Amino acid sequence: MNNEKHIELISGYLQGTLAESEQLELDRLINQGKIDRKEIRRIEFLYQQVGFIEAPEPEPSLGNRFYS
Repeated sequence: MNNEKHIELISGYLQGTLAESEQLELDRLINQGKIDRKEIRRIEFLYQQVGFIEAPEPEPSLGNRFYS
């Protein structure tokens, strides 16, 4: 699944932003075996796991150090 268009379609699917024509294209690629449903599920799992990672709060002195 190295095709950039495939990655865009899968990302859009997981984000819920696919247009109807894009959803039909994704379905067609899945049915043709060009995109594996298992691969979509693995990527979906990773999306969910990344969502659970908490970003640390920056230190108050970070701005001063950045600008110096």
